[in-house]
Amino acid sequence: MDATDQVATRPSRPGPAAEERAPRVVIRCQDVHKFYLAGSRSVYALKGIDLEVREREFVSVVGKSGCGKSTLLHCIAGLVPVSHGEVAINGERVDKPGRRDIGLVFQTSALLRWRTAWDNVLLPAEMFGLSRAAIEPRVRQLFRLVELEGFEQQYPNQLSGGMQQRVAIARALVHDPAVLLMDEPFGALDAQTRETMTLELMRIWEATPKTVLFVTHDLQEAAFLSTRVVVMGARPGTIQAIVDVPMPHPRTPDLLARADFVETVQRLRRLLMAQ
Repeated sequence: MDATDQVATRPSRPGPAAEERAPRVVIRCQDVHKFYLAGSRSVYALKGIDLEVREREFVSVVGKSGCGKSTLLHCIAGLVPVSHGEVAINGERVDKPGRRDIGLVFQTSALLRWRTAWDNVLLPAEMFGLSRAAIEPRVRQLFRLVELEGFEQQYPNQLSGGMQQRVAIARALVHDPAVLLMDEPFGALDAQTRETMTLELMRIWEATPKTVLFVTHDLQEAAFLSTRVVVMGARPGTIQAIVDVPMPHPRTPDLLARADFVETVQRLRRLLMAQ
């Protein structure tokens, strides 16, 4: 790794509504290992992961296919148990799925085809036993936030791929989680829709006080969205570097042409190629 590619691991201040006090740690991974048994030997997916994500940060995780990006996110979500070490959210150890302080968005929207968009968004509220009458004003607010007013009663097969992902984002936010975990949520979309959804997600994050961990293969997408980018090495998954992205907010497409933005993307590319 070139000296020019050595990067600080200190979290940058979140762009919107930064506070004077130091932001508290929301996600903490301490010496996290994940391995699977393959016959008589152990195959490591993650090895020695140490990571802190602070409130209102937007942190992306990039790396080559098979490096453990999604496994890390699934461990943080409690969907996959760690083999060693600890994952904590808001100071509480994560040891099972279904936490109310987490919202999840995956590559496919995973909407229930027999439920309307409105009823799909309500699903987590039902799972957590929240009052439908109390939560419906928030559902209406979320449909405005993701710009889907008028589509509440449509079924998934009546919506485009991008619209389905907007419904999935609204569903992940309906129970007001502190943390939004996103596993390549735009990976199945065409290039134009993906660009639109990237801008939409930036707008939504700037409007909501959420901490986001975002897995992606797209370096430009990672740099545009993030306050920091975690670069993972090849299997076993390790953190090779954490790159600050200090560009100001709000971010617009004009940022893509800025020299410092282009250099950030090139730095991420050099870090991956060095592996």
